[in-house]
Amino acid sequence: MPMLVIKGIPLALQTTGSLTARGRGDLDVLVDPQRLPEAVALLEGSGFRRLPGYLPRNLDSFWARYGRWAGYELSMVREGKGAPQWIDLHWALSNVRGPLPSFQQSWRCRELLTFNGQSVATLSREHAFRHACAHAAKDQWMCLRNLIDIERLGRQLGSSALISMGREATVRWSSAVTHSVVEADDRCIPFKVDRRGTLKALQRASKAQRWPWRCEGIGSWTPGRWLSTVWRQLALSRSTQDGLRTLCYYIVLPAAFVDPLSGEDRGFRGFVSARAGRLRDRLGERKSSNPATSAEWPEAGSMPTALGSKLGLGRPADKVS
Repeated sequence: MPMLVIKGIPLALQTTGSLTARGRGDLDVLVDPQRLPEAVALLEGSGFRRLPGYLPRNLDSFWARYGRWAGYELSMVREGKGAPQWIDLHWALSNVRGPLPSFQQSWRCRELLTFNGQSVATLSREHAFRHACAHAAKDQWMCLRNLIDIERLGRQLGSSALISMGREATVRWSSAVTHSVVEADDRCIPFKVDRRGTLKALQRASKAQRWPWRCEGIGSWTPGRWLSTVWRQLALSRSTQDGLRTLCYYIVLPAAFVDPLSGEDRGFRGFVSARAGRLRDRLGERKSSNPATSAEWPEAGSMPTALGSKLGLGRPADKVS
């Protein structure tokens, strides 16, 4: 079936010309969302198994269809020679889909790369750039590798292509953070900068890069941290459907419709029972632990060097690493 390999080796070839320059990890595959059950069956026939806690096993059930609408990926694994082999099976590039191409758009604009004697379809350079910006923004720009991808793809696309994408918040903010951290030249950010949004983006990047990988995981769960996460995701797209999808994803969590230990599907009653139990556990953890203090977070400090001084947003400071 039609599929695209995203990130990983194809992106390494697009940005560096080398198969291994971006390091190693899992394999990300993008398929048509209408053919997801077929793709899962194909991989299971090749020895892969689904990990519990993503989607209900019955992919044609009501709650699995809901999970496919609200979510965007499913992890699968099989035992390889010496180490497990992991595949993240995507039917969308992100649950925030407004700034990103659909599978059909990605397939029409695909780029073919050849390595080890095999032709592999991947995202076009423009779609790879937009995906890199959205992916970095979702993770609060905490991974330097993602910022380097943005800078290298941006240089290949040129100013005119970047200007046409400058209306997307994820592109503006990710380009601004990249400009500062990687110390890229002005061609990396040729569009008008959103001063307030850029300031917040740089502050988040400074904090997140001091506490990789998931800075929300530091300290105990609190309603405030949960709301902060949801609000941050809502800001990534102006699409009403993306806003609804984000709210549903964090309130009616698709993964909670399957037992993470047994892998058995839950109905709505089981979902409500599991989430209520989880909430009780979290509230109990809060009562038994000391209140989270600002000491858990380092001070974000002044603005990173290049962009902060250029915009007059603060005195130059040490660049975030």
